[in-house]
Amino acid sequence: QYLQDLHKGYYTELDRCRQFTPGAQFTMSSHWGFFPISKKRLQDRFVDVTEHFENGGDHEIKFDSDKSGIGKIGTEFQPAVKGASAYFDFYNPDAWEELQLGVFGPEFDDKLCDKQREAYKEHMSIQMAAAKAWRKRVLGEDEEIDNNDGILNQIPIRFDPLARGDAFPPLVACATNTIPTVNQILRRKRQTPKSTSTISTRKGRNPWNDWEYDYINGRSVPGDGRIDFDKAFPPEFVPHKVVALDSAHAKQMCWEDSGGSWGTISNEVILQIECFIQSKDVISVLESDREVAVKEFERFTTNMTVPSQIDSDAMISPELQGTKKGRKRAIVKSLVSRAKRARDRLRQRYTTAFGSPSTSGNNA
Repeated sequence: QYLQDLHKGYYTELDRCRQFTPGAQFTMSSHWGFFPISKKRLQDRFVDVTEHFENGGDHEIKFDSDKSGIGKIGTEFQPAVKGASAYFDFYNPDAWEELQLGVFGPEFDDKLCDKQREAYKEHMSIQMAAAKAWRKRVLGEDEEIDNNDGILNQIPIRFDPLARGDAFPPLVACATNTIPTVNQILRRKRQTPKSTSTISTRKGRNPWNDWEYDYINGRSVPGDGRIDFDKAFPPEFVPHKVVALDSAHAKQMCWEDSGGSWGTISNEVILQIECFIQSKDVISVLESDREVAVKEFERFTTNMTVPSQIDSDAMISPELQGTKKGRKRAIVKSLVSRAKRARDRLRQRYTTAFGSPSTSGNNA
Protein backbone atom coordinates (compact mmCIF):
# COMPACT_ATOMS: atom_id res chain seq x y z
CA GLN A 1 0.00 0.00 0.00
CA TYR A 2 2.91 2.37 0.52
CA LEU A 3 4.71 2.10 -2.80
CA GLN A 4 2.78 5.10 -4.08
CA ASP A 5 3.70 7.12 -0.98
CA LEU A 6 7.39 6.45 -1.45
CA HIS A 7 7.54 6.83 -5.22
CA LYS A 8 5.15 9.70 -5.84
CA GLY A 9 4.33 11.21 -2.46
CA TYR A 10 0.99 12.86 -1.90
CA TYR A 11 -0.79 16.12 -1.34
CA THR A 12 -3.14 17.26 1.40
CA GLU A 13 -6.86 17.45 0.73
CA LEU A 14 -6.33 20.93 -0.66
CA ASP A 15 -4.20 19.34 -3.39
CA ARG A 16 -1.78 22.25 -3.16
CA CYS A 17 0.51 21.60 -0.21
CA ARG A 18 2.67 18.56 -0.92
CA GLN A 19 3.70 17.67 2.59
CA PHE A 20 4.88 14.09 2.06
CA THR A 21 7.35 14.03 -0.79
CA PRO A 22 9.52 10.96 -1.52
CA GLY A 23 12.48 12.86 -0.07
CA ALA A 24 10.70 13.06 3.28
CA GLN A 25 9.06 9.65 3.23
CA PHE A 26 12.29 7.80 2.51
CA THR A 27 13.61 9.07 5.85
CA MET A 28 10.73 7.42 7.73
CA SER A 29 11.00 3.99 9.30
CA SER A 30 7.51 2.53 9.46
CA HIS A 31 6.82 2.19 5.71
CA TRP A 32 9.25 -0.66 5.18
CA GLY A 33 7.47 -3.05 7.50
CA PHE A 34 4.44 -3.17 5.19
CA PHE A 35 6.14 -4.70 2.15
CA PRO A 36 5.97 -8.47 1.49
CA ILE A 37 9.19 -10.44 1.76
CA SER A 38 8.42 -12.84 -1.07
CA LYS A 39 6.76 -13.01 -4.47
CA LYS A 40 4.14 -15.39 -3.11
CA ARG A 41 3.03 -12.91 -0.48
CA LEU A 42 2.87 -10.08 -3.00
CA GLN A 43 0.30 -12.09 -4.96
CA ASP A 44 -1.07 -9.92 -7.81
CA ARG A 45 -1.06 -6.60 -5.98
CA PHE A 46 1.72 -5.21 -8.19
CA VAL A 47 1.66 -6.23 -11.86
CA ASP A 48 3.48 -5.19 -15.03
CA VAL A 49 1.20 -4.60 -18.02
CA THR A 50 3.87 -3.46 -20.49
CA GLU A 51 3.25 -6.46 -22.76
CA HIS A 52 -0.42 -5.54 -23.16
CA PHE A 53 0.50 -2.16 -24.62
CA GLU A 54 3.39 -3.41 -26.74
CA ASN A 55 1.05 -5.92 -28.38
CA GLY A 56 -1.59 -3.33 -29.19
CA GLY A 57 -3.87 -4.24 -26.31
CA ASP A 58 -4.08 -0.73 -24.93
CA HIS A 59 -7.85 -0.74 -25.40
CA GLU A 60 -8.14 -3.65 -22.95
CA ILE A 61 -6.61 -1.88 -19.99
CA LYS A 62 -7.25 1.62 -18.77
CA PHE A 63 -4.01 3.21 -17.62
CA ASP A 64 -3.78 6.66 -16.02
CA SER A 65 -0.08 7.38 -15.74
CA ASP A 66 1.22 8.58 -12.38
CA LYS A 67 -2.06 10.04 -11.16
CA SER A 68 -2.37 9.96 -7.39
CA GLY A 69 -5.00 7.69 -5.88
CA ILE A 70 -4.52 8.85 -2.29
CA GLY A 71 -7.53 10.63 -0.83
CA LYS A 72 -9.76 9.78 -3.78
CA ILE A 73 -12.71 7.71 -2.59
CA GLY A 74 -13.93 5.13 -5.09
CA THR A 75 -17.60 4.48 -5.74
CA GLU A 76 -17.44 1.16 -7.59
CA PHE A 77 -15.57 -2.09 -7.10
CA GLN A 78 -13.19 -2.99 -9.93
CA PRO A 79 -11.98 -6.42 -11.10
CA ALA A 80 -8.32 -7.46 -11.00
CA VAL A 81 -6.08 -6.56 -13.95
CA LYS A 82 -4.01 -9.40 -15.37
CA GLY A 83 -0.29 -8.88 -15.85
CA ALA A 84 3.14 -10.23 -15.05
CA SER A 85 4.26 -10.02 -11.44
CA ALA A 86 6.31 -6.87 -10.85
CA TYR A 87 7.83 -8.28 -7.68
CA PHE A 88 11.31 -7.16 -6.68
CA ASP A 89 13.22 -7.46 -3.43
CA PHE A 90 11.55 -4.69 -1.45
CA TYR A 91 14.18 -5.04 1.26
CA ASN A 92 17.16 -4.33 -0.98
CA PRO A 93 18.01 -0.61 -1.42
CA ASP A 94 19.89 -1.41 -4.64
CA ALA A 95 16.67 -2.75 -6.17
CA TRP A 96 14.88 0.54 -5.45
CA GLU A 97 17.74 2.42 -7.08
CA GLU A 98 17.78 0.16 -10.13
CA LEU A 99 14.04 0.65 -10.69
CA GLN A 100 14.37 4.45 -10.29
CA LEU A 101 11.89 4.49 -7.43
CA GLY A 102 11.35 7.57 -5.30
CA VAL A 103 14.52 9.52 -4.56
CA PHE A 104 16.46 7.35 -7.01
CA GLY A 105 14.45 8.49 -10.01
CA PRO A 106 15.83 10.98 -12.55
CA GLU A 107 13.31 13.49 -11.20
CA PHE A 108 15.64 13.87 -8.21
CA ASP A 109 18.97 13.92 -10.05
CA ASP A 110 19.18 17.71 -9.86
CA LYS A 111 17.87 17.85 -6.30
CA LEU A 112 20.06 15.27 -4.57
CA CYS A 113 23.79 14.69 -4.82
CA ASP A 114 25.36 11.23 -4.79
CA LYS A 115 26.38 11.61 -1.16
CA GLN A 116 22.78 12.29 -0.15
CA ARG A 117 21.54 9.26 -2.03
CA GLU A 118 24.13 7.09 -0.33
CA ALA A 119 22.89 8.40 3.00
CA TYR A 120 19.36 7.37 2.00
CA LYS A 121 20.58 3.88 1.13
CA GLU A 122 22.43 3.54 4.41
CA HIS A 123 19.30 4.53 6.31
CA MET A 124 17.18 2.18 4.22
CA SER A 125 19.51 -0.76 4.87
CA ILE A 126 19.18 -0.31 8.63
CA GLN A 127 15.42 0.15 8.62
CA MET A 128 14.76 -2.60 6.08
CA ALA A 129 16.78 -5.12 8.08
CA ALA A 130 14.77 -4.29 11.20
CA ALA A 131 11.46 -4.39 9.31
CA LYS A 132 12.22 -7.72 7.68
CA ALA A 133 13.31 -9.25 10.98
CA TRP A 134 10.06 -8.03 12.53
CA ARG A 135 7.93 -9.61 9.80
CA LYS A 136 9.77 -12.89 10.19
CA ARG A 137 9.72 -12.94 13.97
CA VAL A 138 6.23 -11.56 14.66
CA LEU A 139 4.28 -12.50 11.53
CA GLY A 140 6.04 -15.81 10.95
CA GLU A 141 7.12 -15.02 7.39
CA ASP A 142 10.08 -16.75 5.76
CA GLU A 143 11.13 -16.01 2.20
CA GLU A 144 12.93 -19.35 1.85
CA ILE A 145 9.77 -21.26 2.73
CA ASP A 146 7.61 -18.96 0.61
CA ASN A 147 9.80 -19.19 -2.46
CA ASN A 148 9.99 -22.98 -2.23
CA ASP A 149 6.23 -23.45 -2.12
CA GLY A 150 6.16 -24.02 1.61
CA ILE A 151 3.07 -23.57 3.73
CA LEU A 152 2.50 -19.96 4.74
CA ASN A 153 2.01 -18.91 8.34
CA GLN A 154 2.00 -22.45 9.72
CA ILE A 155 4.01 -21.66 12.83
CA PRO A 156 2.58 -22.97 16.11
CA ILE A 157 2.87 -19.78 18.11
CA ARG A 158 1.02 -19.51 21.40
CA PHE A 159 0.78 -16.12 23.02
CA ASP A 160 2.75 -16.04 26.27
CA PRO A 161 2.25 -12.82 28.31
CA LEU A 162 5.35 -13.62 30.37
CA ALA A 163 7.69 -13.95 27.41
CA ARG A 164 8.71 -10.28 27.53
CA GLY A 165 8.27 -9.76 31.24
CA ASP A 166 5.34 -7.49 30.48
CA ALA A 167 1.77 -8.26 29.50
CA PHE A 168 0.40 -6.51 26.48
CA PRO A 169 -3.24 -7.13 25.62
CA PRO A 170 -4.02 -8.73 22.26
CA LEU A 171 -3.77 -6.44 19.26
CA VAL A 172 -7.01 -4.68 18.34
CA ALA A 173 -7.34 -4.01 14.62
CA CYS A 174 -10.00 -1.47 13.63
CA ALA A 175 -10.77 -1.35 9.91
CA THR A 176 -13.48 -0.28 7.49
CA ASN A 177 -14.97 -2.69 4.95
CA THR A 178 -17.54 -0.56 3.12
CA ILE A 179 -15.56 1.64 0.69
CA PRO A 180 -14.08 0.53 -2.67
CA THR A 181 -10.30 0.54 -2.15
CA VAL A 182 -7.66 -0.04 -4.84
CA ASN A 183 -5.19 -2.72 -3.76
CA GLN A 184 -3.44 -3.39 -7.05
CA ILE A 185 -0.76 -1.17 -8.65
CA LEU A 186 -0.11 -1.32 -12.41
CA ARG A 187 3.26 -0.62 -14.02
CA ARG A 188 4.49 -0.32 -17.60
CA LYS A 189 7.55 0.86 -19.45
CA ARG A 190 7.13 4.47 -20.47
CA GLN A 191 5.55 4.44 -23.89
CA THR A 192 6.30 7.86 -25.33
CA PRO A 193 8.96 10.10 -23.78
CA LYS A 194 7.43 13.34 -22.61
CA SER A 195 10.38 15.21 -24.03
CA THR A 196 12.13 14.62 -27.32
CA SER A 197 14.75 17.29 -26.63
CA THR A 198 18.34 16.67 -25.63
CA ILE A 199 17.75 17.82 -22.06
CA SER A 200 19.40 15.55 -19.53
CA THR A 201 19.84 15.51 -15.77
CA ARG A 202 23.02 16.12 -13.78
CA LYS A 203 23.75 12.40 -14.11
CA GLY A 204 23.18 12.44 -17.87
CA ARG A 205 19.84 10.67 -17.73
CA ASN A 206 16.57 11.38 -19.46
CA PRO A 207 14.63 13.58 -17.03
CA TRP A 208 11.61 11.27 -17.24
CA ASN A 209 11.43 8.02 -15.34
CA ASP A 210 11.69 4.81 -17.38
CA TRP A 211 8.53 3.51 -15.69
CA GLU A 212 4.95 4.68 -15.43
CA TYR A 213 2.59 3.67 -12.64
CA ASP A 214 -1.18 3.53 -12.33
CA TYR A 215 -2.61 3.73 -8.82
CA ILE A 216 -6.32 4.01 -9.59
CA ASN A 217 -7.37 1.45 -12.22
CA GLY A 218 -6.28 -1.79 -10.58
CA ARG A 219 -8.53 -4.09 -8.59
CA SER A 220 -10.57 -2.46 -5.83
CA VAL A 221 -11.96 -4.31 -2.83
CA PRO A 222 -13.81 -3.47 0.40
CA GLY A 223 -11.76 -1.19 2.62
CA ASP A 224 -11.57 2.38 3.87
CA GLY A 225 -10.45 4.03 0.63
CA ARG A 226 -6.78 3.66 1.58
CA ILE A 227 -6.27 0.24 3.19
CA ASP A 228 -8.20 -2.81 2.03
CA PHE A 229 -10.02 -4.63 4.81
CA ASP A 230 -8.50 -8.10 4.29
CA LYS A 231 -4.96 -6.74 4.50
CA ALA A 232 -5.57 -4.74 7.67
CA PHE A 233 -5.00 -7.67 10.03
CA PRO A 234 -2.09 -9.87 11.11
CA PRO A 235 -2.05 -13.64 10.41
CA GLU A 236 -4.48 -15.79 12.33
CA PHE A 237 -1.84 -17.12 14.70
CA VAL A 238 -1.17 -13.59 16.02
CA PRO A 239 -3.77 -12.90 18.75
CA HIS A 240 -5.93 -10.01 17.70
CA LYS A 241 -9.45 -8.69 17.85
CA VAL A 242 -11.24 -7.40 14.74
CA VAL A 243 -13.39 -4.29 15.04
CA ALA A 244 -15.28 -3.24 11.91
CA LEU A 245 -15.71 0.47 11.24
CA ASP A 246 -17.76 2.31 8.60
CA SER A 247 -15.75 5.50 8.08
CA ALA A 248 -13.24 6.56 5.44
CA HIS A 249 -9.53 6.34 6.26
CA ALA A 250 -9.03 10.07 6.78
CA LYS A 251 -12.11 10.32 9.01
CA GLN A 252 -11.61 7.38 11.34
CA MET A 253 -10.24 9.48 14.20
CA CYS A 254 -13.13 11.97 13.97
CA TRP A 255 -16.36 11.84 15.94
CA GLU A 256 -19.30 9.90 14.55
CA ASP A 257 -21.32 13.05 13.89
CA SER A 258 -18.50 14.16 11.59
CA GLY A 259 -18.46 10.88 9.69
CA GLY A 260 -15.79 9.23 11.82
CA SER A 261 -15.46 6.33 14.25
CA TRP A 262 -13.71 7.87 17.25
CA GLY A 263 -16.38 6.72 19.74
CA THR A 264 -15.87 3.09 18.77
CA ILE A 265 -12.08 3.37 18.72
CA SER A 266 -11.90 5.15 22.09
CA ASN A 267 -14.01 2.44 23.68
CA GLU A 268 -11.49 -0.11 22.47
CA VAL A 269 -8.64 1.96 23.91
CA ILE A 270 -10.32 1.97 27.32
CA LEU A 271 -10.92 -1.75 27.14
CA GLN A 272 -7.28 -2.42 26.26
CA ILE A 273 -6.07 -0.43 29.24
CA GLU A 274 -8.32 -2.44 31.54
CA CYS A 275 -7.03 -5.62 29.95
CA PHE A 276 -3.43 -4.47 30.34
CA ILE A 277 -3.83 -3.63 34.02
CA GLN A 278 -5.48 -6.93 34.84
CA SER A 279 -3.05 -9.07 32.86
CA LYS A 280 -0.08 -7.19 34.31
CA ASP A 281 -1.33 -7.85 37.85
CA VAL A 282 -1.99 -11.49 37.01
CA ILE A 283 1.65 -11.82 36.05
CA SER A 284 2.95 -10.12 39.18
CA VAL A 285 0.80 -12.42 41.34
CA LEU A 286 1.36 -15.66 39.48
CA GLU A 287 4.78 -15.26 37.88
CA SER A 288 6.01 -18.33 39.76
CA ASP A 289 3.51 -20.41 37.81
CA ARG A 290 3.84 -19.51 34.15
CA GLU A 291 1.22 -21.95 32.90
CA VAL A 292 -1.42 -20.65 35.28
CA ALA A 293 -0.62 -17.08 34.32
CA VAL A 294 -0.98 -17.87 30.62
CA LYS A 295 -4.33 -19.58 31.15
CA GLU A 296 -5.61 -16.74 33.32
CA PHE A 297 -4.57 -14.18 30.72
CA GLU A 298 -6.22 -16.13 27.90
CA ARG A 299 -9.39 -16.60 29.95
CA PHE A 300 -9.66 -12.89 30.59
CA THR A 301 -9.00 -11.80 27.01
CA THR A 302 -11.36 -14.43 25.59
CA ASN A 303 -14.21 -13.03 27.67
CA MET A 304 -13.57 -9.42 26.74
CA THR A 305 -16.63 -7.45 25.70
CA VAL A 306 -16.88 -4.04 24.12
CA PRO A 307 -18.05 -1.52 26.74
CA SER A 308 -21.38 0.16 26.27
CA GLN A 309 -21.60 3.67 24.91
CA ILE A 310 -20.20 6.18 27.37
CA ASP A 311 -22.81 8.38 29.05
CA SER A 312 -20.92 11.60 28.53
CA ASP A 313 -23.70 13.90 29.72
CA ALA A 314 -23.57 12.32 33.19
CA MET A 315 -19.84 13.01 33.53
CA ILE A 316 -19.45 16.65 32.53
CA SER A 317 -20.84 20.02 33.44
CA PRO A 318 -24.23 21.04 31.97
CA GLU A 319 -22.74 23.79 29.79
CA LEU A 320 -20.53 21.25 27.99
CA GLN A 321 -23.11 18.50 27.62
CA GLY A 322 -23.60 17.46 24.01
CA THR A 323 -20.55 19.34 22.75
CA LYS A 324 -17.47 17.79 21.15
CA LYS A 325 -15.28 19.26 23.85
CA GLY A 326 -17.52 17.72 26.47
CA ARG A 327 -17.45 14.31 24.83
CA LYS A 328 -13.65 14.37 24.67
CA ARG A 329 -13.47 15.15 28.38
CA ALA A 330 -15.91 12.35 29.08
CA ILE A 331 -13.74 9.89 27.18
CA VAL A 332 -10.67 10.80 29.20
CA LYS A 333 -12.55 10.73 32.51
CA SER A 334 -14.08 7.38 31.68
CA LEU A 335 -10.73 5.93 30.67
CA VAL A 336 -9.04 7.03 33.90
CA SER A 337 -11.85 6.01 36.23
CA ARG A 338 -12.30 2.59 34.66
CA ALA A 339 -8.58 1.96 34.71
CA LYS A 340 -8.43 2.87 38.41
CA ARG A 341 -11.35 0.57 39.18
CA ALA A 342 -9.66 -2.30 37.37
CA ARG A 343 -6.46 -1.64 39.32
CA ASP A 344 -8.31 -1.53 42.65
CA ARG A 345 -10.14 -4.78 41.94
CA LEU A 346 -6.89 -6.55 41.18
CA ARG A 347 -5.19 -5.16 44.26
CA GLN A 348 -8.08 -6.50 46.32
CA ARG A 349 -7.60 -9.93 44.72
CA TYR A 350 -3.93 -9.83 45.59
CA THR A 351 -4.58 -8.81 49.20
CA THR A 352 -7.19 -11.54 49.62
CA ALA A 353 -4.87 -14.21 48.29
CA PHE A 354 -1.52 -13.12 49.71
CA GLY A 355 -2.12 -10.42 52.28
CA SER A 356 -1.10 -6.79 51.96
CA PRO A 357 2.38 -6.07 50.56
CA SER A 358 3.53 -4.52 53.85
CA THR A 359 2.34 -7.46 55.94
CA SER A 360 3.96 -9.96 53.59
CA GLY A 361 7.21 -8.01 53.74
CA ASN A 362 7.27 -7.96 57.56
CA ASN A 363 6.57 -11.65 57.77
CA ALA A 364 9.40 -12.34 55.37
